[in-house]
Amino acid sequence: MRFAVLGDIYLNDGVGLPDRQNIFSAVQEAVGPETALVGNVECALTDRKSHFPYKWASLCVKPTAVEALRALSVATIANNHAGDAGPSGLRDTVDALRAAGIGTVGYGDDLEASLEPFVLERPDGRIAFIALCCLTTNPLCLATPADPGIAPLSVQTLRRGIQNAKRKAETVVVLLHWGCEQTHYPVPDQIRLGRLAVEAGADAVVGCHAHVIQSYELYKGRWIFHGIGNFFFDAVNASLFRDGQFISTVPIEHAIRNRESLVPTFELRDGKLTLASLVLTRWQEGGAPGVYDLSEAAIRIDRINARLGAWIFRHPFKAASKAEMRLRCRLHNGFPSYDYSDLPIHGNWDVRALAAGAVRRAGRALVGLRGNRAGI
Repeated sequence: MRFAVLGDIYLNDGVGLPDRQNIFSAVQEAVGPETALVGNVECALTDRKSHFPYKWASLCVKPTAVEALRALSVATIANNHAGDAGPSGLRDTVDALRAAGIGTVGYGDDLEASLEPFVLERPDGRIAFIALCCLTTNPLCLATPADPGIAPLSVQTLRRGIQNAKRKAETVVVLLHWGCEQTHYPVPDQIRLGRLAVEAGADAVVGCHAHVIQSYELYKGRWIFHGIGNFFFDAVNASLFRDGQFISTVPIEHAIRNRESLVPTFELRDGKLTLASLVLTRWQEGGAPGVYDLSEAAIRIDRINARLGAWIFRHPFKAASKAEMRLRCRLHNGFPSYDYSDLPIHGNWDVRALAAGAVRRAGRALVGLRGNRAGI
């Protein structure tokens, strides 16, 4: 049995469905037509409007967009945008995916149900997938012991989810939405939680959320990918607020590194999960992702992996910590916002990325200044 894991997927239904029917064709050709595709669907599939008006970016698309996702065998919805239309819109998303024959993971009617695995079964074995979302990416629409929602990530829930999955299948794959956006490096909590997952019985760990490729490692014979990037992410218009007042719409530009992703393909043979292949995908604006060699990535992948190894060598006790996460919390536009206690293990010093960030910040400051002058 073979399966490939795809990164963040967002389809803007305003673009036109026929233009989105072929986004999986190149990767399917590369990994083989019999390989199951597992992807992170990073939007609400619903006719409902955004439930959180002060959110920086709400990704809500019509349920008909699911037609372009039918190549997926499994969709994880444990992310920070599947609930953008609120609890009812999250349920709509689950229903739309399941009606299209796509398995879902990371959602449940309560906390215990959200940790239940989706089992992919073939004649040559079974693989159980679990998916969890870190509070730092989105503290909204999380499952509780009494409320439906997506599975929250913690040391405790991670272990419980893996234990549940081990009872359903011989092989367990953990899909995590975590880390900081726009950085190629994980925070220390990602490193130690990935390793904790392996120690708890996971056969592979694959993460998303950063919107760029992050480092990865082989730990105790199991692969841990901290972030595989955007597989396909249509253009997004974000909303800028100040003190609860709408100021302006800000288009989010996709740099080259935001249009790239890793696609790890795993193979289960004789009860052992191995990495069969690892390819790079990239798309241009308006085009479907193509497949490339890892050496063609915008970031030196060997370099970010070397820095990961160096950090682990210098901080063995942090990498091995089994303590529960400690997050910093603040209120932003009336909603709780969580941050990691530590920064990513290395700063991003790419000149083009720094320049682009400076331009975006200057643009936001200019928009805010105009808003103040207008009395907003």
